[in-house]
Amino acid sequence: MYDHLKAAVAAGVNAGFFSGDTCWGRIDPRPSARGTPNRIFSRIDAFGPSLPGAEEWAGSSKFPYQTPSESELIGARNAPPVTGGAAWTCTLPEHWIFEGTGMKKGDGIPGLVGWEWMGLPAEIPGLQVVSTGKTRNGTQGSKGDGLYTATVYPGPKGNFVFNAATCWWGDGLSEPPGYVRPKVYTELFLQSVRCL
Repeated sequence: MYDHLKAAVAAGVNAGFFSGDTCWGRIDPRPSARGTPNRIFSRIDAFGPSLPGAEEWAGSSKFPYQTPSESELIGARNAPPVTGGAAWTCTLPEHWIFEGTGMKKGDGIPGLVGWEWMGLPAEIPGLQVVSTGKTRNGTQGSKGDGLYTATVYPGPKGNFVFNAATCWWGDGLSEPPGYVRPKVYTELFLQSVRCL
């Protein structure tokens, strides 16, 4: 899947990653007991070299970390701690993704970054960080603080790759009435919402 998507971007297809913790584990699709192909899978590796803090996840030591970094496709990679919450904060208001929004540098969308996110930007020519900020996981104290990074980089044929850097992107666009995010991931931006 990784190779096919890289090839599609190289061929000029635009790509958007509206998630976090994307391309974390390499899988090995296998047939079912009845012989149906690609019905069973398990993780056999993790994308990119291991990062400090990753060893705190109990299962991380079983992977060889030989798969290329997901950041080479997405624009940023998963970096510990990978869970938390934050406001999705505008850092590059002149970028076309903010056109017509009226957002200024430092303006944020409360609660849009959450649960899992992408953090370390890749070294890709032309890559731009369009949103970044501190995340907080209230269950872990300061040890749960991280940094999310949303990016856009140009493809080779005038196309682009967008990385929203958050699992809660779709959640923020479609939250039903009465929906409440877990407070433990939202402490930082709840204060800013109360001030509005």
